[in-house]
Amino acid sequence: VALCAAFIIMGEEDDHGWTTVRGRNRQGRGVNQYRFDIATSPKFNKENINSLTTYFFTDFPERFGAKALFNAFDNYGDIMEVVIPTKRDKGGRRFGFARFDRVSEPRLFEGELDNIIIGGDKISVNLSRFQRLEGNKRDVSSSGERNGIRGKTQSVHN
Repeated sequence: VALCAAFIIMGEEDDHGWTTVRGRNRQGRGVNQYRFDIATSPKFNKENINSLTTYFFTDFPERFGAKALFNAFDNYGDIMEVVIPTKRDKGGRRFGFARFDRVSEPRLFEGELDNIIIGGDKISVNLSRFQRLEGNKRDVSSSGERNGIRGKTQSVHN
């Protein structure tokens, strides 16, 4: 331990041939990369999530967050939750999901929501392609298996 400390103090730290590199997929990612902007109704109950109808929306102004969109959607139905991921789509646009309770005609309601104008921009709304099942987050076991499929592992040595 004293030898290592001596090398550091003298400025002769040896890296043993290792070069520090930054992976190309990690560039530009901040600490809050996977944070969500979420607005939730006080009546929202996660146990009844399967009874909710989820809509995907996009093309909304940058300056609007989940709370502003929650308030806009509140004029159209019984909104329970609005979630806007930090992630963007392939075109660089923001997107989000709105969950409504008691939607009797999902396709008709989709058309109504698709005509909303927020901040001078018409947003695009569609029924979500995939309805999440309760607790359907990535299921990763301690052995590295994801939903029963074992992922590939890579070892690199120079």
